Amino acid sequence: MRSPERSIRAALDAALNVDALDLARKAAAERPDEAGRAADRYHPHLDHRRPQLKKLLSLAAVLALAFVPCVDIGAQATSASDHFVNVTVVNGTIVVNPEILPVKGKNPTIFWVLQTADWTFPDDAIVFKTGTDDQFFDGQVQASGRKYHLKDRNTVLRSYDYTIKVQLGTRRLQRDPTIKNQGN
Repeated sequence: MRSPERSIRAALDAALNVDALDLARKAAAERPDEAGRAADRYHPHLDHRRPQLKKLLSLAAVLALAFVPCVDIGAQATSASDHFVNVTVVNGTIVVNPEILPVKGKNPTIFWVLQTADWTFPDDAIVFKTGTDDQFFDGQVQASGRKYHLKDRNTVLRSYDYTIKVQLGTRRLQRDPTIKNQGN
């Protein structure tokens, strides 16, 4: 199985071949003699794959951002049981990694770290959809809106759906991931 990095690199290499094909075709339009024949010889099989390549490149971009390691913007674990969630904005959609956060350990802190420049967490960045069984407390925005942290007692074994919000000026986006408490 290919690693995500290799898959992304392969997708980008394919995109570069498509760009080279476009350049060759432009040259052919300017000089229809030899350049036209060269363009036809240069990866003619890629022409019918353009829609597939665009989808693949979009997927590669999302995967690349999803696998970005947590950037240190002041998010430091206070115990071995602390958890980190990477948050990015891709094409107007929030990507949360992991989408379902398994939480183990006694009284961990969950850190959401926003990876996309200019976007910030509002004060109501994390809102639970149903009762929380008094599990979550001390939620607050930090690092000029680039980080949000919340403490979790983690004493009730269950899943908690929540809404996460980010903003850019007056524009707001939201997504509904899950925290799955698994106990101490």
